[in-house]
Amino acid sequence: MSFFKSIFEKPWNYQGDDPNFGGSEIGQGLHPKRIALRMFLGVVFVIFMLFIVAYFIRMELDDWSPMPESNLLWLNTLLLFICSVIMQLTRGAAQKGVAQSVKYGMVAAGVFTLAFVYGQVSAWEEMNNAGYYLASNPANSFFLCTYRTSWITYPWRPVGMDPVDF
Repeated sequence: MSFFKSIFEKPWNYQGDDPNFGGSEIGQGLHPKRIALRMFLGVVFVIFMLFIVAYFIRMELDDWSPMPESNLLWLNTLLLFICSVIMQLTRGAAQKGVAQSVKYGMVAAGVFTLAFVYGQVSAWEEMNNAGYYLASNPANSFFLCTYRTSWITYPWRPVGMDPVDF
């Protein structure tokens, strides 16, 4: 059955004894959890693309002044990359059934993740102490969005250091 034929198929109107009745080939064999994961990843992809488009469009306006690049942000990028590599190695160990390597890999990935989160909080505090407040520049708002997207950082922030208050 072709893709276009399956789109125009109306299974609720079918009357007869067609042995092929019961759905199209598209989506056959996929588990509902896999379909839900694909839908979720599609939504996340669209949200990130919209965020990137908004960032580039907003950069073109006159009141945009970029924030300085912090060396701490480059360190955070390195930490995130290392964590990703460790997770891939841990995945390989899990597929091979090496439980001890999986345990060490998950602990190491957790440590690097916490270091990344701490680095993000520190980077925001560094920018905040340098005078880059939320309401002073649109670029600061985009930086805050990247800070807040890792929502797990919010409960661990020092009391009274919420950047939204500025």
